[in-house]
Amino acid sequence: MKKIIVLLAVASFSLSSSGQTTVTLQPNGTTGKDAEIFSCVPCGYSTQNFGNIAENCAIAWTKNGASHNIRSLIQFDLSSIPANATIQSAVLSLYFAPGSDEGKHYGFFGSNSAYLQRITSSWDEHTVTWNTQPTTTTLDRVSLSGSTSATQNYPNINVTQLIKDMLGDPTHSFGFMLRLQSETVYKKLVLASSDHSNATIRPKLVIVYTSHSPMENNSGSELRTLPTTQILKVYPNPARESVNLSINAADADQAFISIYDLSGREMVDQVYQLTEGKNQFSFETMNWTRGLYMVIVKTSGEMITEKLLLE
Repeated sequence: MKKIIVLLAVASFSLSSSGQTTVTLQPNGTTGKDAEIFSCVPCGYSTQNFGNIAENCAIAWTKNGASHNIRSLIQFDLSSIPANATIQSAVLSLYFAPGSDEGKHYGFFGSNSAYLQRITSSWDEHTVTWNTQPTTTTLDRVSLSGSTSATQNYPNINVTQLIKDMLGDPTHSFGFMLRLQSETVYKKLVLASSDHSNATIRPKLVIVYTSHSPMENNSGSELRTLPTTQILKVYPNPARESVNLSINAADADQAFISIYDLSGREMVDQVYQLTEGKNQFSFETMNWTRGLYMVIVKTSGEMITEKLLLE
């Protein structure tokens, strides 16, 4: 996943009375980040990039008499999760990819069970190959059982500990690798990627967390208080040629400001230094398509979203 988007098709946030926040991430082909890597040397696939196909597969097969393996890389943007968040749960849903050239799930000469492992080095969706694949760790990896039907979905895979690991060690966390547990022929898992035309079956990650502005030490006394944004005002709204953002901050802080259209295209991605009190920023919108946009402001203490209408 490349960017966090608070839109119906990509990401949504909800706050319950218990103080829990649910983040749902299901990016599309533009905002998602996933790729397949192929090992087949005689085919020339080991040096080719496959970052824009509709499947995330785990395969051990043969092609023109040569054995090869396929693994998949999937990364979600976790930047919306506050640094002080306590992860309550995290579930990943992967879905069968209908219409794939790879066909359906298959297990012969053994189960097509797979692993989800944390990727520990950076990778680029548009350049990664088998020969340049990132490193992974087996720590807290998650097992996926072999398929029991040719079109089985894998909803609500418990990846809570993996997400905790990723958030706890962000410099060594770059998503999931999907690979077969036994990479010997003939086995297949054929799952949809963020590039699939059916938005409902793209990889989906749902995280539930709690966070608190006051941080306490073991005795229960307050250690420090995170700065919070008190007010976000978007005006004029509806807007035409320009829009203003007014942010009333309780303390000096940084603000990460993003604005997205309904297709998930990022119009603004800026970082600003806030001073205590009122801060104001302006953006020209005269060349933007008329319609609905989402404004997202993230500070060290919280994230606030507002809708913007251009007419």
